Order: sequence, then structure tokens, then C-alpha cells
Amino acid sequence: MATTTSLEFDKLPLVEAAVRFSFDRALEVDFRAAQAVLDKLTKFDSLDMPSQIEVPPGIEHPMLVAGPNFPNAFSLTGHDEGIRLTLQRQLLAAKWERTHESSEYPRYDLLRESLSELFKAMPGSIAPVAVVNIVYVNFIPTKDVGARFIKKFFSEIAQVGLFKDAARVQQFTTAWCASSTIDLRVDLRNAVRNKADGQLLLTAAGSRIQPEDDPFSRLDEVHDELQRCFRELISDDAKREWGFRETDGESHASE
Repeated sequence: MATTTSLEFDKLPLVEAAVRFSFDRALEVDFRAAQAVLDKLTKFDSLDMPSQIEVPPGIEHPMLVAGPNFPNAFSLTGHDEGIRLTLQRQLLAAKWERTHESSEYPRYDLLRESLSELFKAMPGSIAPVAVVNIVYVNFIPTKDVGARFIKKFFSEIAQVGLFKDAARVQQFTTAWCASSTIDLRVDLRNAVRNKADGQLLLTAAGSRIQPEDDPFSRLDEVHDELQRCFRELISDDAKREWGFRETDGESHASE
């Protein structure tokens, strides 16, 4: 898979990445269907019921009804690279989370491949994909969460003038249409991770698509747009601190 924008970081503080398909119509998701998917996907060895149900991105009225006798959410785990698959009535997702300091992000291509395998393994006639979505979450350890933090890590065009003298930036969220088909979102907020103070920086992109569209081609477009956004969002200081490199052509992106 080739992308127009490829980003490389030696030490990006990435803690979570996910690719998702949302559906307007309900999928066949019960224990028998989930077990059938697990039997097909030999890279995963466990079938679990997640403690929380995800809200399908881009769906106004999600079908989130669940109960102990009729579960409609399952997770496939046990992947060597730490990827977890999620099956819900209106959501399929592949997600990676950093669980300890030595775990490495397996990169977009493997998340995409895992989502593709899940999509193909679903039983019956699967509904057309309605929304594609990608999310990255970075945790930046810092005790200085005010104006100096903003100036250090964000490019000049991304800085908000109202924050220039702030002693503490508690949360900032913005969302906009990058094009007629792709929406972008940036969310910055105070957080504590592994007893360390810092800021969670979420960047997300999504697109509603037509039934005849190829969802994986659109996912690649969303990925490229999100990479361009991240490159323009962060400052030169952040790029130096995180060991940023840029290459064109084939994707070897750390995001």
C-alpha cells in the first residue's frame, strides 16, 4: 500500500492507535459469529467480552443495546503485536494500545491488514461500510501544561492566541472539515499515565462514504490527511525531540 505522506519518528510518545469501520445497518454479531471469526483468524487466540461498548464514529443513532443474555460486543486478543479486534453490531475495529514501555507500535499497515482480515471473516452478507475512522493518541509527559508547553510542542499556525499567557491549559478541542469528504479533530487535555503527569494529544480523521466506495481506499486517504495534519500541527522542537524524519513514496510511517 502506497501513501503520499509518510512520517517516521524514533521516539514518538504514541500510546494508542485505532482504525474503524462504522455501519448504518446492524451486523450479525453474536457468540457463534464471533467464534467463527476467531476460528478463521489464527493470529488471535482469545475471545472476550469488552467491559465497554464503543460508540461507532459518525453514526447518529447507534444500536448499543446489550445484555448478559444477548451480548453484541466481542474482542479478539492474543495477537503477537498486541492488536485487538472489536466486533459490534455497527462497528469493526483494529486497535493497538501501549501496555508497557517496551511495546512497539506495529504501524498503520498492520492495523489496516488486521481490519481487512476481520472484515473478510465476518459471516453472512455484511452491510456496506458507512464511515471510516482513524485515531492516534500520544501522551506527552510534562509538569508544565501552560503556555510554554503549547509554544514548545505546537507549530505557530496551530497555537491559539488566547493561550499565550495561560498558566494551565486544561483542555482544548477543535474539529473541522479538511475537505469535502474528510473531517479532522484535535483534542488536548491534562492526563495522568503510569503516575506521570502530562497531556494527552488525540488526533483523529474520518469520512462518510457511499456504498459503492472502496472503504480501504478511503481509509488510506484519511490516513494520509491525518499524517499531513500531524506534521503541520507539531512544532520543530517537537519534531526534534521525537526524532522526526520524513520520506516520500511507500509508507513506512510510525503513525
